[in-house]
Amino acid sequence: KSMLYGGKGMSVQNVNYEQILRQSPNGIVFTDNDFQIRYFNDAAERLTGLKKENVVDRCFFDIFPQMVPYRETLHEDRINRITINDNHLCVRNFVNLDDNGSRRTRVFIMHNYYDDLALATELEKTEQVMEELQEIIEGSFDGILVTDGEGNVLLVNQSYVRNTDIKKEELIGHNIKELINPVWMKNSVALLAIEQKQPVSLHHTTKHGK
Repeated sequence: KSMLYGGKGMSVQNVNYEQILRQSPNGIVFTDNDFQIRYFNDAAERLTGLKKENVVDRCFFDIFPQMVPYRETLHEDRINRITINDNHLCVRNFVNLDDNGSRRTRVFIMHNYYDDLALATELEKTEQVMEELQEIIEGSFDGILVTDGEGNVLLVNQSYVRNTDIKKEELIGHNIKELINPVWMKNSVALLAIEQKQPVSLHHTTKHGK
């Protein structure tokens, strides 16, 4: 079989799934139909304090008795919270089916609840700062356009639109190179700054003669 990645076909045989699972920050545990543990990645060791050689081939519920109350509801799409060795974990599971639709493997994914909470809090703070920054930039009388290191436009305020007569939808998500033309934009100050890695000033005439 094959799957699409980045718009190109790639055979699944070329993907090192073992490496992906081993390096995952989430604890990943595979069991068979009888809940015998068949795989226990490094993150699962770190999160639970258990060694894989002590859990493989043993029953999942013997190793994690905290999950016994949820055994009858494993088919539901839900996150269960358990505590093991003073670690507060969120546990989610799903069934991996074979080509015939038969149950083949059950996968348990574990992550630290407080790590997730801290990350969510940090993301919320970052979003708040970005919203405040957006308000400051939007309120500026100066025309401001922000790109990444490759010239892709990330942000533009209304003053820039007013000064250049270029609509936001023609800028956001586009590369500044798309605007370069021999008539009214022979070069871009953003691209020059990226190339020279220093502040750059450039006299520019818009397509409407400003």
